[in-house]
Amino acid sequence: MRCQISRMPNPLIVCIIIILLVVLIYPPNQLPFIQNSEALKSEPSLEEWIKIVDPILDQKVSTGKELLISGRSSDTTAKDCLVSVIVNDVKPYQNAVASGPGGPNDFSNWKFLLREEYTPLIEGKNKITAKLLCESAPTRWNGVFVYGDSTYNNDSTLSQVQSNEQLNLPATNLSDNNNVNSNGGALLVSIFPQKNPVARGDSQNITITVTDPNSKVVPEARIDGKLIYPGGNYEKDFSGRTDVDGNFEYSLTIGKKGDEGVLRIEVDAESPAYKSGSATDSFSLVGSSGESVINNPSYKPHSKKGISFVAAGDFYCDAGTKKNANAMQENNPDLVLALGDLSEVKNPDCFFDLFSRADKADKLKVVLGKDDVDNGNVYSSRINQYKRHFNLEEPFYSFDYMNIHFLAMATADDILTPYALGTPQYNFVDNDLAHAFNNTNIDWIIVFGYRPFYSSPTAHPDSGTLQNTYGILFDKYGVDLVITAHNHNYQRTYPLIFNNERPGKPLIKDASNTSDFENPGKPIYITVGTGGASLHGLDGQSWFVANQFSDIGFLQVNITNKDAEKNIQAAFHNSNNGTIMDHFSISKP
Repeated sequence: MRCQISRMPNPLIVCIIIILLVVLIYPPNQLPFIQNSEALKSEPSLEEWIKIVDPILDQKVSTGKELLISGRSSDTTAKDCLVSVIVNDVKPYQNAVASGPGGPNDFSNWKFLLREEYTPLIEGKNKITAKLLCESAPTRWNGVFVYGDSTYNNDSTLSQVQSNEQLNLPATNLSDNNNVNSNGGALLVSIFPQKNPVARGDSQNITITVTDPNSKVVPEARIDGKLIYPGGNYEKDFSGRTDVDGNFEYSLTIGKKGDEGVLRIEVDAESPAYKSGSATDSFSLVGSSGESVINNPSYKPHSKKGISFVAAGDFYCDAGTKKNANAMQENNPDLVLALGDLSEVKNPDCFFDLFSRADKADKLKVVLGKDDVDNGNVYSSRINQYKRHFNLEEPFYSFDYMNIHFLAMATADDILTPYALGTPQYNFVDNDLAHAFNNTNIDWIIVFGYRPFYSSPTAHPDSGTLQNTYGILFDKYGVDLVITAHNHNYQRTYPLIFNNERPGKPLIKDASNTSDFENPGKPIYITVGTGGASLHGLDGQSWFVANQFSDIGFLQVNITNKDAEKNIQAAFHNSNNGTIMDHFSISKP
C-alpha cells in the first residue's frame, strides 16, 4: 500500500500564520519579550510648583513686627528640592524651613519667619517671592504683594497655633538638619534688575547673586547669562565671575529702536564645590518716550565694595598692541573703555580679536575715531560694522554702572557726527548730565571720547570747539573725569575750571599738589592714546598738565566706597615693563 505525501506549504506563509496566532492570543501589552513592561508605566510629571499660602495677595501687614510666611510646593522626600524666600528683592534669598510630614527635607509645606535682621517691611507695597529649586526640574517662583501699615497688628490675624509656630522657628530660618551640606549642594542664584520697566534708550543694571544652600555667598562662581529681547528676534550672551561678596554686576544700554515687551534674563552659575544652579527673571521694555522706574525704592547700587575699569585708545594690529590689550584684560576689570581709532587698519576683526574676552563678557565700551570710518564716510562699511557689533544706534550714548554714570561722546569729526552747540549730540549730553547730576544714586560722572579737550603741544592740537561747548556743562554738572585719546601719548591735567573770559586758558582748581585731590569738584582731563599705534612726541608741557610722557600702556581706575568716603585711585601702567608711570587720587565725602 502506497502513501502519498503532499507537498509542504511555503515556509514564509507558515511563519506569518504563527505570528498572527501569537498576536491574537497575547496582546502587545502582554509580550514582555517584545516590549519592556517598565517602559509602559506612565512617566512621573516633571512639572514643579510653589505657592505662598499666607499672607495672601494684597493683605495688610504690620511694618513693626515679624511676619510668618508659609506655603506649599510639589516637593516630596523623594525629590532634592529647596525653598527660599526674598522680600523686596533684598538679596540673597533666605532659606525657608521644611514643615512637610516627611521631615526636615520635605518642603511640601514650608515656613519662613521674616525678621528685621534680614529686612524690614516698608510702608506701602512690599513684594514677597518664594523660589523652589529642584535638582531635576526648572526653578519655579510664586509671589504676592502685601501692604505695610505701621498702625496694623499682625497678631490679630494669627491663630494661637500660628503664634506658637512663630516663636519656635529658628532665628536663621534654616532647618536643624545635618544633611544640609554647603559642599555639593546646588547653588542658589538670584537676579535683580535695577529698573522695571526700562525705557528704550536708557541703561539697566542687573545684579546676580550666588549663594550656597546655607545662604553663604559664593565668590568666583562662573556666570553664563543670556538676554532674550521681546519677540525673540535678538539674543545677547554675557559671562563673568562673582566677586568676593558673591555678586556679579552686569550693565547694558537698551537701544532706542526695537520691539516693546518683556526682556527675559537666563542665568547659569557654576562653582567646583557645588552643583550648578540657574535662574530666570525679566523686565519690561517700553518706548523711548516712556519712563524707567527703579524696581525697589530701597535699592542702592553700592552693594559691591568697588569697581575697576581700564582705558586706552589708538590701537594697531601688531605684537605690541596685543601685549597691551592682554594686559588691560588680565586682571578681569569690570569695564574696558576703548577710546577710538580701534584698529588703525581697515579690518575691524583685528580689534574684535584683541578684546574678545572683554567683548564676550559685555565689558567692552567703545567710542569711534577718525580711523574707524572709510574715507571719512559716515555710511562706510567699517563704521557700520562697529555700530552693528556693539548695537549702537548712535555713536554717543550713556550708561550707569553701580554708582557711576558713564557718558560716551562722539568727537571724531564735527561733520560726520556734529557736536557743536544745538546739535542732537549737544542736547543729549546736556540732558544726560543734568539727569545724572540730580540722581542721588550717582556719586561719580565720567566722560570718555576720542578727541582731547586740552593738550600739550603734540601731533594734534586740542579742540577749542569742544572746550567752549562742553566746558561749562562739565563744570555745571560736576563731571569728575574726561578720558580721551587721538594723541598717541599720555597726558593728565590738574582739576580744571573752564575760563569763560579766556577760552582755551583754563584755570587750575588745585595746583598745591600734582596727584592727590580732595573733593576738587572740577574735571581732570586725561589723554590715553597709548593703545599700541606709533607714539607721538611731546613738544613741551602746558601749564595745566600735571604729568605727561610717550609710552605704550593703559589707565586703570579703581573706585571704592569706604565708610563715608568715596575714592578714585588711578594709575598708568606701562605694558612693556609693568611699571606704574603716573598715579593720582580723588576723594569725596
